[in-house]
Amino acid sequence: SAAIHLEKALGNAENSLEQARWEFLIAQLYEKANKSGLAQQFYEKAVQHTYDPVLEVFGRLYAIRQGNGTGEEYIKKNIEALVRMGRKEVYANYRDIIYYTAAEIELQNHNIPAAIDFLLKSAKSALPNSPEKNKAFLKLADLAFDQKKYKAAKNFYDSILVSGPSSLEIQDSFLDRKKALDKIVLELGIIERQDSLQRIAAMTPNERNAYIKKLTKALRKQQGLTEEEQQSSSNFSFYNNNAAASDLFSSGSDNAEWYFYNPSLKSKGFNDFRSKWGNRPNVDNWFLSSLAAKQKIGLNKNSANQGIATENPGKPIPALISAESLLENVPLTAEKLKKSKDSVENAWYKLGKSYQDDLPDYRAAIGAYDSLLEKFPGTNFQEETLFNLYYCYKKIGDETGAARVLQLLNDKYPSGKYIRLISNPVSENSENRGKLAATQLYEKIYMAFIEGNFDTALSDKKTADSLYGEKYWTPQLLYIEAVYFIHKRRDSAAMSELQNIVNKYSGTSMALKAKNLIDVLGRRRQIEDYLTNLKVERAKDDAVIDENSKNLGLETSPPPAKENVIDRPRIDSLHLAKQKPKTDASQVVKKIPGFSSSFVYTPDKPHSVAILMIKVDPVYVTETRNAFNRYNRETYYNKTFEINNVAVDDTIKLVLISGFENADAAMDYMDKAKKLAPREIIPWLPDGTYSFLIITDQNLDILKNNKDTFAYKKFLSAYFPGRF
Repeated sequence: SAAIHLEKALGNAENSLEQARWEFLIAQLYEKANKSGLAQQFYEKAVQHTYDPVLEVFGRLYAIRQGNGTGEEYIKKNIEALVRMGRKEVYANYRDIIYYTAAEIELQNHNIPAAIDFLLKSAKSALPNSPEKNKAFLKLADLAFDQKKYKAAKNFYDSILVSGPSSLEIQDSFLDRKKALDKIVLELGIIERQDSLQRIAAMTPNERNAYIKKLTKALRKQQGLTEEEQQSSSNFSFYNNNAAASDLFSSGSDNAEWYFYNPSLKSKGFNDFRSKWGNRPNVDNWFLSSLAAKQKIGLNKNSANQGIATENPGKPIPALISAESLLENVPLTAEKLKKSKDSVENAWYKLGKSYQDDLPDYRAAIGAYDSLLEKFPGTNFQEETLFNLYYCYKKIGDETGAARVLQLLNDKYPSGKYIRLISNPVSENSENRGKLAATQLYEKIYMAFIEGNFDTALSDKKTADSLYGEKYWTPQLLYIEAVYFIHKRRDSAAMSELQNIVNKYSGTSMALKAKNLIDVLGRRRQIEDYLTNLKVERAKDDAVIDENSKNLGLETSPPPAKENVIDRPRIDSLHLAKQKPKTDASQVVKKIPGFSSSFVYTPDKPHSVAILMIKVDPVYVTETRNAFNRYNRETYYNKTFEINNVAVDDTIKLVLISGFENADAAMDYMDKAKKLAPREIIPWLPDGTYSFLIITDQNLDILKNNKDTFAYKKFLSAYFPGRF
């Protein structure tokens, strides 16, 4: 309503700038009212009428965010417009905003290289110590981190100014990551440097001498010195006062012409200075800076990959760049070579530990540990490395890899402390007991969330976080907490938790699920409006998923028969009268001698697969149903399954997947889903809280009345031995 009235007032605007501001406000109002088409229309009008560059930049960005453009062509047009703005001198003071906006648009278009290019331009254009420069560097660092380019990420994080009010909002989000990257990049540098030194040592003497000579010249050139110039400057003494000081401005004649008016004297002075001091930058105190630099002169950071550096920080760095000084670090003796290889071995192990404990990036840690075992088969860290590999495989849900490593650990160290730790973690040292205490506390919080004790869970989690920080969090805990926040309509808190999963556990199945949920959550209003206006009619035959709901990313299906969708069992005299199992001539009824049950074995009848959940809050029962609906749609896209929640009692819930022609078909589906559930479908749900069953409609009616899940599992085990 406000937008409509403001739109009618546009004719009263005093000038085009005021009109553009009003149009921008109208667009924002329509956006809040979920009228994305009208919002985009008025953002574009504001862009056309304004001469305020800030309003133009954000008008373009918000127009694109409405998602109603003509695809890549529309985005390309806006990018080109922003680039043209950036080239104009009138927008020079706003180039950081312009290029940052262009980067955000490219990120929405999933064009990462172009986004990085614009972010670099934004950082270059921004004023020193400005918030915009920090934002650009932070975005660059996060992109590099997500791509596992940890060296680049560290450099960008190091470029962020963490003092002043403009950086307060980003300190908590990146300081821990920056500390972890400091360790990782240090170990990567040691590995690369020592590998390079070892390659130089493996050269023939002639090849090595030629390489060192070429490198020496290149490094001297970087310092602006020739061979003669360096020798000359190295012989200069601060205390060489024996000779009388010459008059710099003396021409050696009686000519009284001022020095700076005499071109030959100026040229001679310039050449004399350069021959003695080399090329010097035009900066204050160059003389003192030069003397200090000579005491610390070493390799430029960019030459680290050439293999010339020292691992001993206490060893003085040579003041001169010469072939002899560079060769000092090359491991040409057996003792030096052993020291070099030991440093690489230590670095690989520390790198794996940093990946594992500080980021954590379990897949990268596995790669580092595998490299250590491959390059150093007899490493002194073998037992610890195998244990850490076992731990990392468990964390990513790869039970096959964990079992393989555990077998290796058991074969090589059957009585080692790590085998004992896996078998009985409580008996190990105090540090492990401390970790165990933290893990048990978070598992208790985890189960409180699952069971619906939300107030207790939030209170205990706040206490645990104050004690242990974030290092004991798991993506599963963050995910179920986010689902709880969504249930309470605290979308911003949920979005924050989901983004934490994406950032901290990239590459895992939980990160993928978090991204999917972020996408759905971002369209919550659109989805809810669709569901509010949706008119559902009972399907005549098999249930089907509405095509529009598929486009929205929803898992909706026509409601099942009334007796199948229940919150609490409905028991009346009529229902009790009908609870006796029906049989007909077509049923195949098999009896096992000595075993009796109220449930009926009819394997040729249609079956359902049931996920049985005990003490799981309805919020997570519904999320489980959504997860299996997504799995069905992606894996069985050519089949139609009906999926519903069924409450057996207050603590026992079923997610019922119907549509299998017989018991064999249901068992086949169950076996496949059972393997994928803990890793891909519902990895956030603890193992002990759910199990898989197959069931007919007839046995479901019996189960809903007697509520004896133990008896039903016993029935299944009798007729399907070894399967349940």
